[in-house]
Amino acid sequence: MEPNYWSTLSEDVLENEILSKLCFADLYRFGGVCKPWKSLCGPLKFRNHLPWLIVPPPPSINSNKTMVYQDENVGFYSLCDGKVYKAKIPQLCNRRICASFLGGWLMTIHENSEVQLFNPLSTRPPLNLPPLDKFPGVQRKFKKQVCFEFPKLFYTGTRGNFYAVHASGPVVVIHGLDTIPYAERLISDHPERSNLAGLTYILESAGDLLVLFRSVVGHKGAEEANDEYPHWPHKTVGFKVLKLEFGSPNRWVELKTLGDRALFVGYNSSFSLLASTFSGCKPNHIYFTDNLWGYFQGQHFGGQDFGIFNLEDGSIQKFLYPPDAILVLPPPIWFAANPPSS
Repeated sequence: MEPNYWSTLSEDVLENEILSKLCFADLYRFGGVCKPWKSLCGPLKFRNHLPWLIVPPPPSINSNKTMVYQDENVGFYSLCDGKVYKAKIPQLCNRRICASFLGGWLMTIHENSEVQLFNPLSTRPPLNLPPLDKFPGVQRKFKKQVCFEFPKLFYTGTRGNFYAVHASGPVVVIHGLDTIPYAERLISDHPERSNLAGLTYILESAGDLLVLFRSVVGHKGAEEANDEYPHWPHKTVGFKVLKLEFGSPNRWVELKTLGDRALFVGYNSSFSLLASTFSGCKPNHIYFTDNLWGYFQGQHFGGQDFGIFNLEDGSIQKFLYPPDAILVLPPPIWFAANPPSS
């Protein structure tokens, strides 16, 4: 075979005969060969790929007893085959992934509070954002379990506005982002929120503004318990999906079905996709990861509350990574290379 054989292959051959058969980690390595090949691996090429879970490397503890992430080898967990594929991403070395967005964008943070946006599928260099310590209300903690804490707000942009939900339930719209921001409450907490112990998410789905209440309970069972670890700290038992119906006044409407949509929720990454456009994606289901930090910091267990919730019958299909671990820290985060219009 001639040394330059690969460079003579047409884009059609590369895309249809090679790229279509590769997992994400192999696609990332493929794109690292040269810029022309990198351009073939952009987000648009992943329109029909089910989201992956990024599995960060385990942190090490520095002299200040703070978690640092010095390993550039990142795992990508496939929901399709249950396997983890490794890829070396130097731009993630010494940085923690703190959020992800549709289109393959990751928000990362350095231990010195420097924040960047980075897309492993793009040829663009990382984008520098204002340091985290410039934002009010952000606390830095020097603990083995926690490096940074964010205010208990989760955001989404829809209807041309910027919305947030507090962990306790109320939804607000944020005004004045270009001047002095302030929040206007749109609706009070849902009356049943006080009966649900767990997490709250906000996201846009097919133009609707949805709020999800995730019910989590502490769990003790003989099948998990042993002499050394007598309890299993928590597990998700259900979701309540509410749509905020705008009007006079605004009101909650509980959804009993998502139609052909599938929701993905987790640690600083929640979004909706049209299930029929993704091979293996289950409509009317909620894919969730374990991001209830308060339950497993300092515990022997945690980071394994992953699953797929069936909104129709309330059943949950569990999946674990890694299957032989009892503490996964930090927890995986969704990675969706699909463009935001999906």
